[in-house]
Amino acid sequence: MSDGCGIKSGILLRRFEVDITRKWNYKKMMQSKYGKLAKRAHLLSGERQHFDSTELKMEKKDVPSAARLSAGSVLLLADDTTRRLASIVLTRGNYQVETADTLGKALIMIAQKKYDVMLVSENLVDGSAGIDAVKPIRSVGSSEDHVILFGIVNHADDQEICIFQESGMDGVIFKGSQLVSALESGLSKIKESPHQFVVIRS
Repeated sequence: MSDGCGIKSGILLRRFEVDITRKWNYKKMMQSKYGKLAKRAHLLSGERQHFDSTELKMEKKDVPSAARLSAGSVLLLADDTTRRLASIVLTRGNYQVETADTLGKALIMIAQKKYDVMLVSENLVDGSAGIDAVKPIRSVGSSEDHVILFGIVNHADDQEICIFQESGMDGVIFKGSQLVSALESGLSKIKESPHQFVVIRS
Protein backbone atom coordinates (compact mmCIF):
# COMPACT_ATOMS: atom_id res chain seq x y z
CA MET A 1 0.00 0.00 0.00
CA SER A 2 1.47 3.40 -1.00
CA ASP A 3 1.90 5.87 1.88
CA GLY A 4 2.70 8.94 -0.20
CA CYS A 5 6.31 9.29 1.14
CA GLY A 6 7.55 10.14 -2.32
CA ILE A 7 5.05 12.98 -2.81
CA LYS A 8 6.43 16.49 -2.61
CA SER A 9 4.75 18.54 0.06
CA GLY A 10 4.22 21.46 -2.25
CA ILE A 11 1.97 19.57 -4.66
CA LEU A 12 -1.36 19.95 -2.83
CA LEU A 13 -3.48 18.16 -5.39
CA ARG A 14 -1.28 15.08 -5.27
CA ARG A 15 -1.36 15.16 -1.45
CA PHE A 16 -5.15 15.24 -1.56
CA GLU A 17 -5.20 12.25 -3.90
CA VAL A 18 -2.83 10.34 -1.60
CA ASP A 19 -5.02 11.10 1.44
CA ILE A 20 -8.09 9.83 -0.39
CA THR A 21 -6.21 6.67 -1.41
CA ARG A 22 -5.07 6.10 2.19
CA LYS A 23 -8.60 6.39 3.52
CA TRP A 24 -9.92 4.02 0.85
CA ASN A 25 -7.20 1.44 1.51
CA TYR A 26 -7.73 1.76 5.27
CA LYS A 27 -11.45 1.13 4.81
CA LYS A 28 -10.72 -1.95 2.68
CA MET A 29 -8.22 -3.21 5.25
CA MET A 30 -10.72 -2.85 8.11
CA GLN A 31 -13.44 -4.56 6.11
CA SER A 32 -11.06 -7.42 5.37
CA LYS A 33 -9.93 -7.61 9.00
CA TYR A 34 -13.42 -7.73 10.47
CA GLY A 35 -14.60 -10.00 7.69
CA LYS A 36 -11.95 -12.53 8.70
CA LEU A 37 -12.84 -12.14 12.37
CA ALA A 38 -16.50 -12.75 11.59
CA LYS A 39 -15.62 -15.81 9.54
CA ARG A 40 -13.42 -17.12 12.36
CA ALA A 41 -16.20 -16.57 14.90
CA HIS A 42 -18.55 -18.55 12.66
CA LEU A 43 -16.08 -21.43 12.43
CA LEU A 44 -15.49 -21.44 16.18
CA SER A 45 -19.22 -21.65 16.78
CA GLY A 46 -19.21 -24.95 14.91
CA GLU A 47 -15.88 -26.33 16.03
CA ARG A 48 -15.66 -30.07 16.55
CA GLN A 49 -14.68 -31.23 19.98
CA HIS A 50 -13.54 -34.21 21.89
CA PHE A 51 -13.57 -34.90 25.59
CA ASP A 52 -11.82 -36.81 28.30
CA SER A 53 -12.82 -37.55 31.87
CA THR A 54 -12.18 -34.02 33.17
CA GLU A 55 -12.68 -31.41 30.48
CA LEU A 56 -13.99 -30.57 27.05
CA LYS A 57 -11.09 -30.07 24.65
CA MET A 58 -11.80 -27.94 21.61
CA GLU A 59 -10.17 -28.39 18.23
CA LYS A 60 -10.64 -25.67 15.63
CA LYS A 61 -11.88 -27.68 12.68
CA ASP A 62 -14.38 -27.25 9.89
CA VAL A 63 -18.05 -26.82 10.60
CA PRO A 64 -19.92 -30.15 10.21
CA SER A 65 -21.05 -30.60 6.62
CA ALA A 66 -24.65 -30.13 5.60
CA ALA A 67 -24.74 -33.80 4.67
CA ARG A 68 -24.74 -34.66 8.37
CA LEU A 69 -27.68 -32.47 9.35
CA SER A 70 -30.15 -34.44 11.45
CA ALA A 71 -27.56 -37.21 11.66
CA GLY A 72 -29.66 -39.25 14.04
CA SER A 73 -31.16 -39.49 17.50
CA VAL A 74 -29.00 -40.37 20.48
CA LEU A 75 -30.00 -41.31 24.01
CA LEU A 76 -27.20 -40.60 26.45
CA LEU A 77 -27.27 -42.44 29.79
CA ALA A 78 -24.28 -41.21 31.72
CA ASP A 79 -22.76 -39.63 34.81
CA ASP A 80 -23.13 -35.86 35.16
CA THR A 81 -19.80 -34.85 33.58
CA THR A 82 -19.94 -37.24 30.65
CA ARG A 83 -23.60 -36.42 30.04
CA ARG A 84 -22.95 -32.68 29.94
CA LEU A 85 -19.84 -32.76 27.77
CA ALA A 86 -20.94 -35.47 25.36
CA SER A 87 -24.30 -33.74 24.92
CA ILE A 88 -22.55 -30.53 23.83
CA VAL A 89 -20.26 -32.34 21.42
CA LEU A 90 -22.99 -34.43 19.81
CA THR A 91 -25.40 -31.51 19.50
CA ARG A 92 -22.73 -29.53 17.67
CA GLY A 93 -22.26 -32.57 15.48
CA ASN A 94 -25.92 -32.19 14.47
CA TYR A 95 -27.20 -35.19 16.43
CA GLN A 96 -30.53 -35.00 18.22
CA VAL A 97 -29.54 -35.71 21.79
CA GLU A 98 -31.72 -36.68 24.74
CA THR A 99 -30.27 -37.55 28.11
CA ALA A 100 -31.09 -39.67 31.14
CA ASP A 101 -29.29 -39.69 34.47
CA THR A 102 -30.78 -42.96 35.71
CA LEU A 103 -31.52 -46.35 34.19
CA GLY A 104 -35.19 -46.00 35.17
CA LYS A 105 -35.58 -42.83 33.11
CA ALA A 106 -33.73 -44.39 30.19
CA LEU A 107 -36.04 -47.41 30.18
CA ILE A 108 -39.12 -45.18 30.07
CA MET A 109 -37.63 -43.17 27.20
CA ILE A 110 -36.69 -46.14 25.02
CA ALA A 111 -40.13 -47.67 25.61
CA GLN A 112 -41.71 -44.52 24.20
CA LYS A 113 -39.31 -43.74 21.36
CA LYS A 114 -36.89 -45.54 19.05
CA TYR A 115 -33.37 -44.09 19.09
CA ASP A 116 -30.71 -44.62 16.44
CA VAL A 117 -28.00 -45.14 19.03
CA MET A 118 -27.57 -45.20 22.79
CA LEU A 119 -24.43 -44.25 24.69
CA VAL A 120 -23.86 -45.50 28.24
CA SER A 121 -21.03 -44.28 30.45
CA GLU A 122 -18.84 -46.62 32.47
CA ASN A 123 -20.36 -45.41 35.74
CA LEU A 124 -23.79 -43.94 36.38
CA VAL A 125 -25.00 -41.23 38.75
CA ASP A 126 -26.32 -43.68 41.34
CA GLY A 127 -22.95 -45.41 41.54
CA SER A 128 -23.94 -48.44 39.51
CA ALA A 129 -21.89 -49.70 36.57
CA GLY A 130 -23.07 -48.81 33.08
CA ILE A 131 -22.56 -52.38 31.96
CA ASP A 132 -25.29 -53.49 34.39
CA ALA A 133 -27.78 -51.31 32.51
CA VAL A 134 -27.37 -53.21 29.24
CA LYS A 135 -29.51 -56.25 30.08
CA PRO A 136 -32.55 -54.22 31.24
CA ILE A 137 -32.22 -52.02 28.15
CA ARG A 138 -32.14 -55.05 25.87
CA SER A 139 -35.25 -56.44 27.56
CA VAL A 140 -37.34 -53.51 26.33
CA GLY A 141 -39.11 -54.17 23.04
CA SER A 142 -38.47 -56.92 20.49
CA SER A 143 -35.33 -57.94 18.65
CA GLU A 144 -36.52 -55.76 15.78
CA ASP A 145 -36.28 -52.77 18.10
CA HIS A 146 -32.58 -53.42 18.75
CA VAL A 147 -30.87 -50.10 19.44
CA ILE A 148 -27.16 -49.78 18.74
CA LEU A 149 -25.49 -49.38 22.12
CA PHE A 150 -21.97 -48.16 22.77
CA GLY A 151 -20.23 -47.93 26.11
CA ILE A 152 -18.08 -44.87 26.90
CA VAL A 153 -15.03 -46.00 28.85
CA ASN A 154 -11.85 -44.53 30.31
CA HIS A 155 -9.82 -47.70 29.92
CA ALA A 156 -10.39 -51.35 29.10
CA ASP A 157 -7.97 -54.21 28.51
CA ASP A 158 -8.76 -57.13 26.21
CA GLN A 159 -10.47 -59.11 28.96
CA GLU A 160 -12.68 -56.17 29.93
CA ILE A 161 -13.56 -55.56 26.29
CA CYS A 162 -14.74 -59.17 26.10
CA ILE A 163 -16.93 -58.55 29.15
CA PHE A 164 -18.47 -55.49 27.47
CA GLN A 165 -19.14 -57.55 24.38
CA GLU A 166 -20.75 -60.38 26.32
CA SER A 167 -22.98 -57.90 28.13
CA GLY A 168 -24.82 -57.09 24.91
CA MET A 169 -23.10 -53.87 23.91
CA ASP A 170 -22.31 -53.27 20.23
CA GLY A 171 -19.01 -51.58 20.96
CA VAL A 172 -17.04 -49.22 23.17
CA ILE A 173 -15.70 -45.71 22.60
CA PHE A 174 -12.72 -44.61 24.66
CA LYS A 175 -12.76 -41.18 26.29
CA GLY A 176 -10.25 -38.91 24.60
CA SER A 177 -11.68 -39.78 21.20
CA GLN A 178 -13.34 -37.18 19.01
CA LEU A 179 -16.80 -38.32 19.89
CA VAL A 180 -18.63 -37.38 16.69
CA SER A 181 -15.97 -38.98 14.48
CA ALA A 182 -15.77 -42.02 16.75
CA LEU A 183 -19.54 -42.48 16.70
CA GLU A 184 -19.70 -42.16 12.93
CA SER A 185 -16.86 -44.65 12.55
CA GLY A 186 -18.56 -47.13 14.87
CA LEU A 187 -21.91 -46.84 13.13
CA SER A 188 -20.26 -47.26 9.74
CA LYS A 189 -18.48 -50.44 10.84
CA ILE A 190 -21.68 -51.91 12.27
CA LYS A 191 -23.52 -51.09 9.06
CA GLU A 192 -20.89 -53.03 7.13
CA SER A 193 -20.91 -55.95 9.56
CA PRO A 194 -23.88 -55.83 11.98
CA HIS A 195 -22.61 -58.58 14.28
CA GLN A 196 -19.10 -57.29 14.91
CA PHE A 197 -18.08 -55.66 18.18
CA VAL A 198 -16.60 -52.22 17.56
CA VAL A 199 -13.73 -50.70 19.57
CA ILE A 200 -12.92 -47.03 18.90
CA ARG A 201 -9.79 -45.79 20.67
CA SER A 202 -9.20 -42.43 18.98
